Amino acid sequence: MALACFLICEPTFAQTAQDPSAEPDNPVAAQNSVKLAGVLMALPTGAPWLSLRLGVICVGSPDVQTWTAGRVAQKLSPYFGPFKTELERAGYKAITPGEDNLFDPDAASSDYEAAAVIIDAQIEGCVSEGGLFRPDRGNIRGDGSMKIDWQLYSRLRKQVVARASTSGTAKLDKSVPGGVARLITEAFASNVRELAAKAEFRAVMSAPKALTNGFMLAGQQSKILLAGSMKAPTRHIDDAVGSVVMLLTGTGSGSGVLVSEDGYILTNAHVVGDDKGRDAC
Repeated sequence: MALACFLICEPTFAQTAQDPSAEPDNPVAAQNSVKLAGVLMALPTGAPWLSLRLGVICVGSPDVQTWTAGRVAQKLSPYFGPFKTELERAGYKAITPGEDNLFDPDAASSDYEAAAVIIDAQIEGCVSEGGLFRPDRGNIRGDGSMKIDWQLYSRLRKQVVARASTSGTAKLDKSVPGGVARLITEAFASNVRELAAKAEFRAVMSAPKALTNGFMLAGQQSKILLAGSMKAPTRHIDDAVGSVVMLLTGTGSGSGVLVSEDGYILTNAHVVGDDKGRDAC
């Protein structure tokens, strides 16, 4: 659990990436949005991942830590900053949970969700202050590298729509407090930059939205007014059953209920999904 400790103790380094308001280096016609939904550390058991030497001149035998925790979900907050910054610099729209709704961090919605599986990590540094036993509090310089397997998931289709593998590096020429956390997040940011340039990622993010052709997006259609619905008199069950309809789609069928005189039908999202052709009986 050492990695989680480093990142939790120094979460501010996730915000030290480049200014997201800067002009994108490689703008694309992004149509979809993406949210970082998970980061897993999945190093091979016994793999050395952290090597630190003590002293300004960085001499002596290093203190080496090996990975023994197996597959561990990481705290996401240190990774949100570099993920959003690097993708926005590339011209994409990245959603950060809680940025639009401070009361419900899980309310942020996006077209796709991304998950990162860290399959290799190497941090080599020199601890000038703080000692080897508390490197999260010491001033550290050094190098870091990381390899990540990415998955891009569509909640609408309920499937992984793209996979990609990336690698990235980070370097600190001067000793800084919490240097291990900074090397980790900057190596992660380097991976995100490479992800943004991957053809498979670009294809998914720039593809037409599944529900845009022939549909009105949320916020564009007029409000549904169910006049008198709150004052509707009690109806006999036989009459109520008459409002139930069956929906036929290209892949199946499902039920719905009429909720207005002008033809609005309420049904479950999984009944129609992104199917354009549908009939009600």
